[in-house]
Amino acid sequence: MKPPKKRNTRKTAIRQRILSTAIELFYKNGIQAVGVDKIVAEAKVAKMTMYSYFPSKEDLILEFLETTKKNWFAAFHEFLNHKALNDLDRLTLSFSYLRKLFDENDNFRGSAFINAATELSDPIHPAHHIILDFQEELRSCFERWAYNSTLKNCRQLSYSLLLLFQGASTSALIENFPEPIKHAADCADQLLLLHRSST
Repeated sequence: MKPPKKRNTRKTAIRQRILSTAIELFYKNGIQAVGVDKIVAEAKVAKMTMYSYFPSKEDLILEFLETTKKNWFAAFHEFLNHKALNDLDRLTLSFSYLRKLFDENDNFRGSAFINAATELSDPIHPAHHIILDFQEELRSCFERWAYNSTLKNCRQLSYSLLLLFQGASTSALIENFPEPIKHAADCADQLLLLHRSST
């Protein structure tokens, strides 16, 4: 049996270029539609160079999701930290962040994680734990902010807000129109009022 090839784990500019190219192509065109040949051509590297950093397409998919998750939450929290005065503001302004993503991205493709879950339908695919982690981290933010705002039934509320957020993202993609985000934000405001007055 041949020993596994040694993997280059150095954080080089070439590695970053390959990853950045894969992130852009996977999000814009879909994971299944983008092959290794397309990635190496766009990144302008040899195929063997790519394989030295990412031994398989699956390795690239996992890194795409991990990096996207990290960058998404960093930008999400930065936006809210600049706009929100308190955690109640964070709950309502979360939908403003979604609208910002739609308005500023000419190639808005909805949620990279919902898209990946649809394409990678096998529940034992290693990407699924990253997709679940993203969803749970977002839901946990909603629950924590609701708790800090002394709202009632915070866990239930967090799931409702998550469904609104994810649904708005998907509907905006399908319709190629931001109106679903506005409707979801309006529904979220009504939910927050309800959970303030509930007993």
